[in-house]
Amino acid sequence: MVTDRLIHIHVPRTGGSTFRGILNRIPGLTIVDDAAHARYGDMIRWFQRPAPPAVVFIRNPWDWYVSQWLRNLQISYEGFADSFVQHMTIIRENRVPNWNFKTLTFAWEWLQADNARYIGRFESVEDDMIRSILAVASDLVTSRELHTIIEKLGKSRLAPGPKGQDRKPYWEYYDERLISWVAEWDKNLIARFGYQYGK
Repeated sequence: MVTDRLIHIHVPRTGGSTFRGILNRIPGLTIVDDAAHARYGDMIRWFQRPAPPAVVFIRNPWDWYVSQWLRNLQISYEGFADSFVQHMTIIRENRVPNWNFKTLTFAWEWLQADNARYIGRFESVEDDMIRSILAVASDLVTSRELHTIIEKLGKSRLAPGPKGQDRKPYWEYYDERLISWVAEWDKNLIARFGYQYGK
């Protein structure tokens, strides 16, 4: 998403739809392009002058894959990867040319997320969203107004689990083999952001 004040590099499953919803409700903020999951290099082409700063959000990789799988079940991949193990195996074997079955590192690199000036964490997403918006648009909106917008959008909550079940904590979906796969796939992001597996 591109605005006149900031660019949002939308890594899937990191709170980006909520962030876009907030930006769309800020009076005076000009939305230049509302596309989701666009590459940074494509978004800065809207500007002949230096582009505004970019913001991106990151999520614990082990949690991210559970969220990715549950989302895939909601958007018609049911029957294709009904179990979390099947989902992870498809990613490992690179069997599907669809980024709903790609690694977090793939999404981060393809979207060119390292170009972001502001990096927020899903684990503190509301505070980090507010902080990044106020850094560039404090003349348009206050912290209190942003909290009200978030309240109206609905508080962040855990995604529903498969077949109507509540989502369990992410670590309940993993065995030692799957833990090691994520540690291998996303080792640079894990090291950079200090993520660990577990409670």
